[in-house]
Amino acid sequence: MFALGGMPIVGVGVLAAVLYVRVSVLDLAPIPGAEISETKLLLKNVVGADFEVVETNYDGLSKDDFVSVYAWKTGKRSSWIGSLVDKKELLFRYEPSWNGEESIPAIKAIGPNSIRISVPRVSSIIAEHRNWKQISIEYSISHVDSI
Repeated sequence: MFALGGMPIVGVGVLAAVLYVRVSVLDLAPIPGAEISETKLLLKNVVGADFEVVETNYDGLSKDDFVSVYAWKTGKRSSWIGSLVDKKELLFRYEPSWNGEESIPAIKAIGPNSIRISVPRVSSIIAEHRNWKQISIEYSISHVDSI
């Protein structure tokens, strides 16, 4: 069997598969312990959905900070079985601006089936969904540093 730097080729393939599963399937950092996430805001029953804003700092292969907004149907994740079955879904993810402005978004109902996510300034937008289930999502972002 051929080796790559003392590690068999099969070992390299297994390592690549483990990293792929950690990053793509489980949505975990490729290096354990390199990611710190903190829930900054938790809103219950806004137009029939619950929302969570999470700030993540990743100091692994590179330095990355981002803020994510997740949603799930109200009451669906109230038990441990519900949290396994009904996963929270990503609505919005962005890199915060480095100018010192507050980077945590405000989430407000603007109609029976619509919300507005507001944040004064972001560095860049990573993910932005305009609809989720039957909820329409409007964004109010005063300034995006890079597009």
